[in-house]
Amino acid sequence: MRDYCASNLSAASCSPALNQLRQILAEQFQRQPDSRALVFVQQRCFTGVVKSFLVSKAVELSTAGVQIGVITGANASGDSGGITQTSQSELLSQFRNGKVQILISTSVTEEGLDVQKCNAVIRFCHVTNEIAMVQSRGRGRAEGSVYHVIVPDEMNWLGDKERLNQSRDAMMTEAVARLNQLTDEQFVAKVQQEQTLLRQEARQQRQIRAAQADANRGTVFSIECVGCDRVLTSSDKLRIAQDCHHLALDAELLTDRLTPKKQSASKSFTNFTALGVALLCRCGNHVANLCRFKELPFPELKIQQVKFVDKSNPGAVHGPLKKWKLAKKFLTELEMESADMIAWAEAVPDIPENLLSED
Repeated sequence: MRDYCASNLSAASCSPALNQLRQILAEQFQRQPDSRALVFVQQRCFTGVVKSFLVSKAVELSTAGVQIGVITGANASGDSGGITQTSQSELLSQFRNGKVQILISTSVTEEGLDVQKCNAVIRFCHVTNEIAMVQSRGRGRAEGSVYHVIVPDEMNWLGDKERLNQSRDAMMTEAVARLNQLTDEQFVAKVQQEQTLLRQEARQQRQIRAAQADANRGTVFSIECVGCDRVLTSSDKLRIAQDCHHLALDAELLTDRLTPKKQSASKSFTNFTALGVALLCRCGNHVANLCRFKELPFPELKIQQVKFVDKSNPGAVHGPLKKWKLAKKFLTELEMESADMIAWAEAVPDIPENLLSED
């Protein structure tokens, strides 16, 4: 984009959006020669394009001696339009003292930039959400500041998005005004009312999930490797530890079906240690990890590498899934109980010490 416009400025000058920007800035500096204008664009490459156009085509600005600067994020390389933090600070200082009067920027200056004389903010073909709109509009600190959004005809959906942002902003403003009219007692009562409604909604959601679990209760799923469809274990042998670890009480996983492979150092947490040992299916798929829970070794299944097949209806397959919480829709989850720990302590096979080591 930068290279194209650099070599085709005559074509760029035909852009209605760029000419609209030029006109707005020319009128702004004609009315107030000491103005400060912030122009927000979406991408780094557009900053150079817009500056090149204004420098070469906006005669009104160059005649008036208006200087134009570009500021972008400091995390990108210079080749891709990034600048150093030192350059950022220098440009912001020049913008404050008036050496630079138009600053073309990416979203890096939407928050935190405080220039009291900034009296014009323009979003050029760049619309995001109502929060960014309020933040960028708030950069216009001077009294009588103006705020413009320039949207080309071929991008009219951006105009719809900005109107939606304005509507949401109006609703937020109205909500804040209503809150400000409340006494402290009324405000506390309102918050408690909203909290009650949220708790009721959460309770209803839990009831819905419980009903789904009841519908599936008694359904036993075969847990298979997504790499080779090999049966690994069954869902009735799964137990949840500490509300997040899905452990399989199936000794054959550790003796016959999976191969351990040390991969990384162990990590210890309260009553739980990730031993850094991958448990591989015969196809080589990493389907579980070896862990220690309350001093006993367990295989912890990886939800992304397994699938659940209904034993009574082999055509009903769930997975692979990204997160365990998605399995709650069809899977009955059982918490690890003392009886489970006692039974597993008797069934767990001997594990080589080098795999259980926390070194």
